[in-house]
Amino acid sequence: MSGGESEPIAGGFLPEAVIIEAEPDRYILEIVLEAGQPWFAGHFPEQAVLAGIVQVHWAMGFAKGFGFWEDDAPELRRVKFKAVLLPPTTVQLTLLKRAKGFRFLFESDGVLHSEGSVQTGRNRTGQPA
Repeated sequence: MSGGESEPIAGGFLPEAVIIEAEPDRYILEIVLEAGQPWFAGHFPEQAVLAGIVQVHWAMGFAKGFGFWEDDAPELRRVKFKAVLLPPTTVQLTLLKRAKGFRFLFESDGVLHSEGSVQTGRNRTGQPA
């Protein structure tokens, strides 16, 4: 879906998101963050912060839902956390499919919060496919 259309999606322990752009190798999602959401539990009482592991989980969950990977052994290759994600804000998650994996970026208001890449392509025995 492109050209300004959007579609709400959700799944499992993933947040509700709106698809802003959808192409075979690229998705951009919009996620609204509010302090009372379960993703912020325990991080931290004084100021809610979206934990890095939550960002990675969301990227992997949405990427799997879009068919960017199917195997049981994805490998996190590179992750950089550059700016804290604080509510309330609306964040964009960009997913970019690669030959053997995908790349993800979390951005809001022109600020890159985190980015990383996940390598896929291993079978159930852990050997390269």
